[in-house]
Amino acid sequence: MNDYLLQNKIKEINITKDRRSEVFNYRAVITTHDDKQMYMTLNSYEQFLAKLDMVQREMGKSEEQFIPAKFTN
Repeated sequence: MNDYLLQNKIKEINITKDRRSEVFNYRAVITTHDDKQMYMTLNSYEQFLAKLDMVQREMGKSEEQFIPAKFTN
C-alpha cells in the first residue's frame, strides 16, 4: 500500500462492511490507475482514513489532490 501511495498509483479506495469476517469489520478495495485491484482488511476504518490523510499531507498534497475514499454497499 505504501509503495503504491508514495508512487501516486492509487486511483480510488472503496471501503465496505465485511460481513464474512468475525475479526475484521471492514474491507478496503484499492483501485490503481491501471485498474488493478488490491484488498485490505481493516479493524478500524477511522484509523485507516486518519493514517491515509496524514501520509498524504506529509507528501505535500493539497486536499484536492487526495485519493478519493468512499463507503460502498
